[in-house]
Amino acid sequence: MQTVHMQLARFRSTVLAILTGGMLCNGGCDSWNSELADVVGRITLNGDAVEEGNVVFENAERGWVYLSRIGEQGEYRLEGVKIGEYKVLIKPPPQSMPDETSGNQGTVIVARNVIPGSTSISARFHVSQTSPLKARVVVGDNRFNFDLANTAGP
Repeated sequence: MQTVHMQLARFRSTVLAILTGGMLCNGGCDSWNSELADVVGRITLNGDAVEEGNVVFENAERGWVYLSRIGEQGEYRLEGVKIGEYKVLIKPPPQSMPDETSGNQGTVIVARNVIPGSTSISARFHVSQTSPLKARVVVGDNRFNFDLANTAGP
């Protein structure tokens, strides 16, 4: 009978350890960086507002991605962004009428190299491997304005 009680006690201890560890990890594995901040800014090209597309803040190492539409006057806003280092991407808006080419292999959608309506914005801003834009989000005020014409890179 005592053996059954000891086994039950070990089982309870094991379950308690697993549950406690899970709760700590669920609420605390990333707690070193659990502070959040809002981010605002403006996207321009040669000083003129870029008024369409999306701004993406991406931290590939941590798997964090935040997206905001670019609005009037080139303004964007991200809420609840984790504190940290980010690569910033400027993505074209979804196209309602994509360029298409039909053939016997089916329909092929042709990707554009620039943001529609802003023909001078390079495709290098679309992906993290080529975008030179970066931002460090901190506790407090976070305003990041990007003038794409003044950004060095390929």
